[in-house]
Amino acid sequence: MTYGVSGPARILIAENEESLARVIAQHLTRSGHACTVVTGGREALAALHRQSFDLALLDIVMPSPDGLEVLRTVQHEVDRPEVVIMTGNGTIDTAVQAMKLGAFAYLSKPYRMAELDVVVARALERRALEHENAHLRDRVARNELATPLATTYAPLRAVLEMAERAAATDDPVLIVGPAGVGKYALARSVHRRSPRGRGPFVAITVAELRTPDAARRLFGRAARDGEVVTPAALSTTGTLYLGDLTALSGPLQARLARALATGAFRAEAGAMPWPVRARVVAAIRGTFEDATARLHPELATRLGAVRVALPPLVERRDDIEGLATAFVHEASAGAVTLAPSALAALRAHDWPGNASEVRAVLARALAAIPAGELTARDLSIGAPSRMPLDEVERRHIAMVLEAEGWHQGRAADILGISPKTLYRKIREYGMQRPSAGGGA
Repeated sequence: MTYGVSGPARILIAENEESLARVIAQHLTRSGHACTVVTGGREALAALHRQSFDLALLDIVMPSPDGLEVLRTVQHEVDRPEVVIMTGNGTIDTAVQAMKLGAFAYLSKPYRMAELDVVVARALERRALEHENAHLRDRVARNELATPLATTYAPLRAVLEMAERAAATDDPVLIVGPAGVGKYALARSVHRRSPRGRGPFVAITVAELRTPDAARRLFGRAARDGEVVTPAALSTTGTLYLGDLTALSGPLQARLARALATGAFRAEAGAMPWPVRARVVAAIRGTFEDATARLHPELATRLGAVRVALPPLVERRDDIEGLATAFVHEASAGAVTLAPSALAALRAHDWPGNASEVRAVLARALAAIPAGELTARDLSIGAPSRMPLDEVERRHIAMVLEAEGWHQGRAADILGISPKTLYRKIREYGMQRPSAGGGA
């Protein structure tokens, strides 16, 4: 089910002190949650195997097995709940161990009920987001034919086979290639085929990596009591995708390299180390050799072990027809076909913008002709414009948004502007997402 931060949830409270467990249950029940109380590890495991919970509050100090052992037992189960560890004898080592086992958060006794409310709300919010991610996965998989990676080109097929083998591991992956070639699509594919495929896919765009908030986005920000109040992207249980490593400042590259080397990092304003839980997939525009001078040496080493290079579309012209046909069929729900003249024109162009440019050109043509047959005359390929500059900008932004299904993060990345600037342009030009438009 999907619920909001304050919505109802099924919560298991496994607490050694029965009186405290009852107080917690009464408090959470008043918020509308359904609570089950146990006072030992065996009872906790029995309850977890008997029914499905959204959240488990586990006391470390319980009759055998203790809270950490309970967490270790259920950590790999398909639909395990989010877990919050509670203890009155906490140490940093214990907290790190709990987080490595997949705990969402760690509460040291005594804590205020207001603190518990915040942690419970955030844990349930992540639970809801992960359920939504799982719900959307099938929809994304159904669009696989329109991916820029659909190919008959033998060198690219070899690259994709290597990426599929890498997906089965937990190693970082570095994807190299020019803009618009399909690095994001490959990262999504690696995620879906990995053991983390049921977890979230967190993408940080090139524009976001260039902002002053990049450090907070990657490492989170802690409150005075040590709790991370701005979630760290490195803490995701799924995959973290970085749009272009060279967009990160030198100090942040060094900090990321240390985190990957040690398996831990510190949030901004925080003293407690937090484990790196994310599987990192990063991208570089251009070639690895060209980017080496702009990368921290240790970061290049850490992420360069599994390196996947995607060729430009001009090197695999035989794929253009299939890519264009699949996209038009998907975007028009089968209402539009491509005439032989259109296919010939598409194949003859060099496509410096690669698959993203193909999608943008076709999206613009489909906006004008939503049904029937597209011919070469319906496609604006490399033609000079006689329109005013602001109208050229408006149309270019519109076709990139259409090509990316109005996913503003990816569109901003392709346009080379920040999401905030793109949002301002959308308002400035009075653009509206089509009610029947495609999804992200």
